[in-house]
Amino acid sequence: MNTTLHVIPTNNILINNLKKQNISLKTILPKDKKIYLQNKFVLSHGCDIINCSEFVHKDNKELFLKTAEILKSDLLGIGFICPDISKSYKEQETAIIEANSLPYIDIHQYPSHGKPEPVAKITWDIVLNKLNNN
Repeated sequence: MNTTLHVIPTNNILINNLKKQNISLKTILPKDKKIYLQNKFVLSHGCDIINCSEFVHKDNKELFLKTAEILKSDLLGIGFICPDISKSYKEQETAIIEANSLPYIDIHQYPSHGKPEPVAKITWDIVLNKLNNN
């Protein structure tokens, strides 16, 4: 499966970006040709979802868990930017740009590239565990 999770909007920005690349909606691209559809790289504009969880440095994982602990959240989506996720945040310039209490779990469950993770099941297990302990 190599798709996006959202319908790509056909709007003036898309048309203009294609024109700048000397292509149109009717252009058939050569294999492996990369083009840019929009000015922003967001899910709703057709980004590919690449799961790189298996490459995340342990320091970064600890940072993410500490962030969730500070925010007192069992479920947290963290927007983290860095040049190389396999390197510690201590060794490169990084930033947490957002923390979402209602994150997309489908992007991890159904990435366009990389290994899928059973986050829906994990999330449900956390909910059931909390219900059973109350």
